Amino acid sequence: MGRKLRHVLIFLLIILKEPNMPEADCDCRSSSHCGKGLTSIPQDLPTSISKLNLLSNRRNLITNIHPGTFANLPKLQELYLSYNQITTIPAGTFGNLPQLQQLWLDNNKITTIHSGIFANLPQLQRLHLYCNKITTIEAGTFGNLPQIEWLYLNDNQITTIHSGTFANLPKLQELWLNSNQITTIHSGAFANLPRLKQLYLSINQITTIPSDTFANLPQIEWLYLNSNQITTIHSGALANLPQLQGLWLSNNKMTAIPPSVFCLFPFNDIIELDDNPWHCDCRMAPVRLIYALKNRIICAQPAKLQGQKLVDVDPKELTFSPYLFS
Repeated sequence: MGRKLRHVLIFLLIILKEPNMPEADCDCRSSSHCGKGLTSIPQDLPTSISKLNLLSNRRNLITNIHPGTFANLPKLQELYLSYNQITTIPAGTFGNLPQLQQLWLDNNKITTIHSGIFANLPQLQRLHLYCNKITTIEAGTFGNLPQIEWLYLNDNQITTIHSGTFANLPKLQELWLNSNQITTIHSGAFANLPRLKQLYLSINQITTIPSDTFANLPQIEWLYLNSNQITTIHSGALANLPQLQGLWLSNNKMTAIPPSVFCLFPFNDIIELDDNPWHCDCRMAPVRLIYALKNRIICAQPAKLQGQKLVDVDPKELTFSPYLFS
């Protein structure tokens, strides 16, 4: 037996005789990935870490977070708490995180977001709260987040957007509120969002768009209102949106295209109006002149025109309708 082979065999025997080393709960270097069925957040984490991953695909079942839990992690930049069983976030939970840029709280069981929870996060850019059970957002909840650019609140149970809910978010670019139960948007709900480019409100229960709903959104480019219950868009609701490129209003309850929408043609790249119960009466006559729409409007009323494309209807048929006053 060669000398080298003998050395290899001796080395292997030494390893096999050593007791099994325990698997670490956290791999703590510049980032920590913690697993093994945690039900609470470890308190012995290195103060130098910049990334902390507590995702439940590592079999974590964290239910509670205590105030000051992360107070000794001043260099933390990314915090992942997705797919746990968190129900409540106490005030002071995220204190002393001056460098935090990304916070992932999605796919938990959070019901309420209290005012001040996200205070003192001066570098936060991304906040993920989607797929929870949030019903209420208190005024001022997202105040004092000067760097935030992406805010995800979709797939919750939010019913109302109060005035000032998103005030003072000067760098916010994307706001996701789709797939909630929103019925009411109060005046000023989206005020003071000078850089907002994309607003997602689809798949809710919105019935009316008041005239000042989208006031002061000078940079908005994509506005998603599809799959709601919208019947009325008040005059001026879509005015003063100079950068608007795409508007989604399909799958609502609109019977006529509001004059404010006419003003958006032909300057916008995308306007989706399909799957509405259009009443093909005198109000729809101007629509036949809009090339982008005339082949896509399907009449629902009156009965004699039901199922016909507006473009195929004789203009003489587009007369006064009792539905104007129904």
